[in-house]
Amino acid sequence: MVGFSLHKILQLKRGMERGEEVIFEPWQVILTETGQVMDNLRRNCQRNYPKVSLLSTLSPSSSPPPSLMVCELDWTKYREHCQDAGIEPHTVDLILGTDVVFSIRFVEPLLQTMEYLSHEETIAILCLQERCPDSYALLRTKACDYGFDVKDISRNVYDRFPSCSFGQNLECKLLQFTANADPLTKQKQKEKTTKKKRKLGYLE
Repeated sequence: MVGFSLHKILQLKRGMERGEEVIFEPWQVILTETGQVMDNLRRNCQRNYPKVSLLSTLSPSSSPPPSLMVCELDWTKYREHCQDAGIEPHTVDLILGTDVVFSIRFVEPLLQTMEYLSHEETIAILCLQERCPDSYALLRTKACDYGFDVKDISRNVYDRFPSCSFGQNLECKLLQFTANADPLTKQKQKEKTTKKKRKLGYLE
C-alpha cells in the first residue's frame, strides 16, 4: 500500500515493580512496514543499527540491552500480523507514526490498530501533513470512538525545539493520542504513575 513507507511503531517495555524492588525489562523497539517494502526496511535497519547494543546507553546499566524487531503490519490485517510477530494486544507503551493519514478508507483501520496495541497509559504521536483534509477531519472525529483523546502539540514542540522548525515550514502537525478515561480512572492512573516515579527516585 503506497504511503506507508514512513510508518513506525515504537514499543518501549517499561520497568515493572515487584514489591520494593524495581525490575527493569529491556526495551523492545518494533519497526513496521507493509509487505511490499519490508526488504527495504530490513536493509535500512541493518545499515543504521548493525549493533543494537549501541542503544543500551538509554537504559539502566543493570538492564539487558534493548531489542530491535522488524515486522510486517497492514492495518487491515493487524490482528493476524501482530499474532505472527508475537505482539500481544495492549502491550505497547509508545506509538510513533509519520505520514500515516492520507486516505479516508485507511483512517479507521489505523485507529483500530492503535486501539489494539494501546493500553490505558499508552501515548501515541502522529506526525502528518494535512494532505487529505477529509481524512484529517475524520481522524479527529473518529478518535473518541476508539477511546482516544486527541491534542495538537505542534506549537509546544516547535517552541521548545527550534531545530524542528523545518517541520513547521513543511506544515507538519503533531497529534498526541491518549486514553479517553473517565475522571476516576485518570486519577488512579496519575496516583500509580506518581508512586512509580517516587520508587524510581524521580520524586521526593
